[in-house]
Amino acid sequence: MARGTVRSRDGALLAYEEAGSGFPLLLVHGFPLNRRMWAKQLSLLGRGRRVIAVDLRGHGESSVPPGVSPPSFSMELFARDLADLMDFLGLDGIDLCGLSMGGYVAMAFLRSYPERVRSLILASTRATADPPEGVEARRAVAERVMAEGMEGLAREMTPRLLGPEAPREVAELVEEMIRGTRREVAAADSLAMAARPDSRELLARAGVPILVIHGAEDALVPVEQARAMAENIPGSLFRVIPGAGHLPPLEAPEAWAEAVGAFLSGLG
Repeated sequence: MARGTVRSRDGALLAYEEAGSGFPLLLVHGFPLNRRMWAKQLSLLGRGRRVIAVDLRGHGESSVPPGVSPPSFSMELFARDLADLMDFLGLDGIDLCGLSMGGYVAMAFLRSYPERVRSLILASTRATADPPEGVEARRAVAERVMAEGMEGLAREMTPRLLGPEAPREVAELVEEMIRGTRREVAAADSLAMAARPDSRELLARAGVPILVIHGAEDALVPVEQARAMAENIPGSLFRVIPGAGHLPPLEAPEAWAEAVGAFLSGLG
């Protein structure tokens, strides 16, 4: 595997790693995690294609621009960072996979750079904007982590992210990633998600192959919502990973990689 960093156009440092060769698959992590959630997928999917995992700005080994405090994010800003990474790597097009918040970033990327997306994989995410009560809940999370830090959120959020069959080491990794995220980054994430637009019409007219993949035991985004999202996208594929919660690439890595690999193999 190779690792590297690139500067975004406004000076943020973006860290990434990659494995394999061929047409690139770009993996975008969820909230409030980092690219470590994709480690097994780099190994599994990297056997047959080029796979790239990135830390969104402020997460993992990536930074925000110097002197920017507190940070302010948007899904469109994250999408622009992905475009900067692609430019650095010399990539004209990608298969793009986003999980949870990463799915929101993937939709923003499709909205801004449709010509650069060969296919889209939407994992554990939703196309609708937050209702008013959801917006308030995200604002409350931002206020809480700024006041209390990440420890309480890590303890409470980890079991909600995982299905009942998740291995203990997976739970430990998830909790470690959440605790390691700076409070101001998590707050900026939460406010950015609250402000995201509805993407149902965008997906309905996307005109690219789309896979919607979801854990059967997802407690944050019920599988019925994912099914409805897929039904609203003409020609999309829908796959459910049995026993998995919100993070099936970590909880059931082989099953998830098999489903994603089969989808990508069908693209030619």
